[in-house]
Amino acid sequence: MLVVHEFANPFLDRLKRAEKQLQAIGLESERILSTLNLKAENCISPDRLSYEVKVSECGDRQDFSALSMLVGECAHNIRSSLDNLVFALARLQEDPPSKPKRLSFPVYTNRSDFEGRVKPVLTELIEGDALSIIEALQPFQRSNEPGGSAENDLLYALSEINNSDKHRMPINAVVNIPEASHVALAYFGSDELASMNVPPDYSMFAGPAKIGTVLMSGRFKTPVVSMSGNFLLKVELSLDINGRSVGLIDTMSKSHLYASNVISLFLGKFSHSISDA
Repeated sequence: MLVVHEFANPFLDRLKRAEKQLQAIGLESERILSTLNLKAENCISPDRLSYEVKVSECGDRQDFSALSMLVGECAHNIRSSLDNLVFALARLQEDPPSKPKRLSFPVYTNRSDFEGRVKPVLTELIEGDALSIIEALQPFQRSNEPGGSAENDLLYALSEINNSDKHRMPINAVVNIPEASHVALAYFGSDELASMNVPPDYSMFAGPAKIGTVLMSGRFKTPVVSMSGNFLLKVELSLDINGRSVGLIDTMSKSHLYASNVISLFLGKFSHSISDA
């Protein structure tokens, strides 16, 4: 029978708590999106040679406070599970650890900062193989991957969400339109004039849905008489991480999964087998 050491309980309990919060985040996100009132209007220029389709109503007035609190609490528990892991690794060497305030799971985008500030301390407090795994997981390692970036690392995203919620203000979710498609009909008064506007000259946009956001714009070679059509929009809730928009559910779910996978790399140090006699 496999027995898990009690030192592992804090970080495993954190992950379980975060999993329940993820479920609550999903339900609250569904509630918000199910009541979302999103409308757009077509604005033709005075010379009738161009147009813009703009958001005229959206979810700006919805109360996101409950969702923001859930996201912050979930991020805190996921991030803290990793800190609890490092503390537990140190307890395996010395219980209680001699330098408890220096123990946390490092998340660094710069190698020199990690090697100068963190590595010497952790070298004294945890096993060398554990430190090697932690170093291999650092966001700065992403720069060694084709097209990789430290800022795209999930540990970096998780830390930024957690730090923003703790030190600045609760993380704020926004309504985002990552994809859009449309069916548009333009009437120019005659087939000859219509043929002069083939192929159509237009651009589609994606991003945060706010009143005034342009979803689509286009130009004509001859004045348009009238336009009609409809949009098919994919709508999601997103988070802003230092100017980069990421899907809320996708980022939080992947962060929890990634943290769980990180912790699984160390579980062997906290478990042992005993006979069932």
